[in-house]
Amino acid sequence: MPNLEHVYVLKNGVEIWNQWREANSDVEVDLRGADLTSINLAEINLAGAKLADVNFSEANLKGAKLKGAKLINTELVKAELVGADLRYADLSLTDLSEADLQEAKLHFSLFSETIVEQTHFYQAPFGRTSISDTDLSVAHKLDTCYHFDVSSIDNLSLRRSYPIPKKFLQGLGFSEWEIEQARLYEQGLSNNQINEIVYRVYDLRATQAVQIGPIFISYCHKDGEFVDRLCDLLSSKGIRFWRDAHRFKAGRIEKQLDRAMRLHELVIVVLSKFSVKSDWVEHEIKKARKLEKEAGRDIIVPIALDDEWKRSSWPERLREQLMEYNITDFSEWHDEDALWTQFANLLNGIGLFYK
Repeated sequence: MPNLEHVYVLKNGVEIWNQWREANSDVEVDLRGADLTSINLAEINLAGAKLADVNFSEANLKGAKLKGAKLINTELVKAELVGADLRYADLSLTDLSEADLQEAKLHFSLFSETIVEQTHFYQAPFGRTSISDTDLSVAHKLDTCYHFDVSSIDNLSLRRSYPIPKKFLQGLGFSEWEIEQARLYEQGLSNNQINEIVYRVYDLRATQAVQIGPIFISYCHKDGEFVDRLCDLLSSKGIRFWRDAHRFKAGRIEKQLDRAMRLHELVIVVLSKFSVKSDWVEHEIKKARKLEKEAGRDIIVPIALDDEWKRSSWPERLREQLMEYNITDFSEWHDEDALWTQFANLLNGIGLFYK
């Protein structure tokens, strides 16, 4: 049974609700069991709210603040959740069938027995996301998701979900041999096919070079086309990486970002006329420099799409520090031959693998 006062305020509109929440920030919002079908709640602040058993079917929740919300057993069928903040949200037993989660922030969120049939995950960022007893095979656009850190998925979900897009498994943190091993969940395999997979797992695990640590990619989203191509090249070599997918100014999630950077062996920084205007990229370079001093080794791997960073408004000392690195020139990346040549130079220069 929901708190009727909360329901009354909510149905007066998002603007009034958000003002009420700001004025009553200490109040625990309880909308459990409310019927909010087809309601327009775009940009609403429901962070930390108790939303178990709420019916949000076909509701407009674009850009909604749902960080830490308890969405247990909630109906979100055909709901619009584009750009919604679902970090730390509990989505256990929730029905997200045909919901649109394009670019919805799913860092640290929990999917457990969650229904994602025809759910759209286009470019949704994951990181430290937990997935259990959830069938992902019926979800859409998982191969487009961003991953700023590793996530977890249980064997039951793997078994139910096969085949899961390889790019998604790589983003979760799976190595090449683990991805190959997951093929054993495929139904109807012949004995010969099973043997081939087992031998392939052995070859990948026992005889191939092992990556020392994952790479963190820092960039401005306006350079996304290049970064997509770079990620394709890294994936083709079985290289683990996580890309920075934020599209807003530095602020609340700095601690999460700093933690993610600490977990990665190297930080590739994409320098361009766009990234030099990014608060995030500047913050990440400064953070990586600090980590270098702590670790006593190089961490930053700068690559340049143009020379604008040399004339940027960044502190002069920061520009001078960047000039100390061997910066790989990717300005001609649209030319495939030039792209592969510079990519080979990049790999040779950073020593990613144990031999």
